[in-house]
Amino acid sequence: LVSFEHGAGRVVLDDFDCNNLFCSPTGVLYLLPVGGRVIQKLVALTLQTVVAAESLPAELQFVAVGICVTKDEVIYVLDVDDDNDIHRILRINPSESLKPTVVGQVPSDQTDLWSLFVTEAGTIYVLDQGERKVLAFRPGSTSAIGMKSSRHCR
Repeated sequence: LVSFEHGAGRVVLDDFDCNNLFCSPTGVLYLLPVGGRVIQKLVALTLQTVVAAESLPAELQFVAVGICVTKDEVIYVLDVDDDNDIHRILRINPSESLKPTVVGQVPSDQTDLWSLFVTEAGTIYVLDQGERKVLAFRPGSTSAIGMKSSRHCR
């Protein structure tokens, strides 16, 4: 992982196996290592674990494939565990608790969930590459509205 500033790059992380990363609006970099069972953040060039799935009750453990973090450092993860037929969105607010809250259930027929984004207004968007559509979760609703695209997302 290389950081660029004033036209020059420098290595921030070397020899790191990462599935996904997200830079919060406040400039904090969050990472999902391969396997998606840990959420980490980069602080002063050091990786710190925010939460590990194994530290949670069994029903709240996750396999995160996507991550989004708000300006208030509230973490949203797309939890996809096909082995256990789990497709959901979890919200973690580290300033309150590291215990995730389920804020969205993605229909299990969605084939290739890949990433998510949360707007300032609280709408959550999930990309399903397999079905070539975006699912939208409005604030307060745990079910999705599908928005099919005529163009490929790839």
